[in-house]
Amino acid sequence: KMADGRKPRLLCLHGFRTSGSILRFQCRELGLEAAFEVHYLDAPMDASGPPQDIVKAFFQPPYYEWWVLADGQYAGLARTLDAIRAYSAVHGPFAGVLGFSQGACLAAILLAQAARGAADAALPELSFAVIMSGFIPADPELRPLFTEPIARHAILSYGATDFKREDTITLARTCFPGATHIEHSGAHQVPRQSFGPAADAIRAFLHAQAGHLQAKSAHASS
Repeated sequence: KMADGRKPRLLCLHGFRTSGSILRFQCRELGLEAAFEVHYLDAPMDASGPPQDIVKAFFQPPYYEWWVLADGQYAGLARTLDAIRAYSAVHGPFAGVLGFSQGACLAAILLAQAARGAADAALPELSFAVIMSGFIPADPELRPLFTEPIARHAILSYGATDFKREDTITLARTCFPGATHIEHSGAHQVPRQSFGPAADAIRAFLHAQAGHLQAKSAHASS
């Protein structure tokens, strides 16, 4: 625990046209609560279209999205960042961020903002990210955040048959060259224990980050 007796806080960001409760279920084998106070946030916009068939087959609505790609730009991203700032003002600060798919891209944006010292960084205190099936943003206004390594801790995962596999590898090589990026045997999915070592690698990464944060907090209060 931190010097104030609380666990460090982790913000979790769901995939496109899903929800925080869906991500909570998807992350059930990652053991996030062992070391962190975990917050699953719903995107501020209702889904503007149907989710993937597999989502509809297993999960009830409502579904949400962080943005939609319109004319090459992320329509709704400003609203999303405002919602994250507002949530953090009440429930933060957040030491780390975890995201899957569209939420993983958003997690990378938030971490890049923090690392670059952006004046408009939504979560300037972020120190690490878990990026699962992520990608470099398609919006050209965000590309300057992703042209060189991001000086923060991260772990990245992707599935062997993941349609975002190559995009996640590109993000890892471009922005997180020293980070662990690990393939699992699944598809476009949050890692599960049966998919190989990726889930355990994420657990170990989070345990290490919690240890670093607690040691830093203890030093600061001594």
